[in-house]
Amino acid sequence: TDYVRPARQSFEGDRLCRYADERLAKRLKMLAESQGASLYMVMLAAYYALLARYTGQDDMIIGTPVAGRSHPDTDGMIGVFINTLPLRASPAANKTFSAFLGEVRELVLGAMDRQTYPYNIIEKLGIGRNVSRNPLFDTMFVLQNTGDAEFRTANLQGEYVPLHGRNAQVDLTVEAEERNQRVEFTFEFGVKLFRRETIERFAGHYLAILQ
Repeated sequence: TDYVRPARQSFEGDRLCRYADERLAKRLKMLAESQGASLYMVMLAAYYALLARYTGQDDMIIGTPVAGRSHPDTDGMIGVFINTLPLRASPAANKTFSAFLGEVRELVLGAMDRQTYPYNIIEKLGIGRNVSRNPLFDTMFVLQNTGDAEFRTANLQGEYVPLHGRNAQVDLTVEAEERNQRVEFTFEFGVKLFRRETIERFAGHYLAILQ
């Protein structure tokens, strides 16, 4: 971080946007298909690799949201069921990216199977609560795949309008969304921890790894 972490977590944030062009997006999809993985898994594995290079650590947890509609009875229900999963991986320097991608694939599939595990895991682990940070992870990776939903009734028409607040759920969130044949990335960061120019370099390095 650029600044000392506040004693109590601040949710004041900012965001910047970058994108992978159509050619790079196509290559990433080809890589995913060749490895039996999804585009999400490839981009997540690249994010682990970037964090490993920045931190020198090979044991890290990234949070990721899931729809939380694993039971078929929830398909037609209105409401928010979203849950956030902690994904723990080991991006060790001696692994090839292909091998690590395979590990991330198995990690994600296993986590999806266990996504309803209750969050009293914090109490069971006995790790206590630190009010300066999220209890399970400090960074998130998100794939938005809901599309630009529009709806129309007899007297009402609605359209998707992006709403970007000046907040940050965790220290750093990378959000990806496929749009117009490319992948658009939003980097949401805590301004009490990072300068904007730091995140600009960080975003550039992430795209370099994807390339």
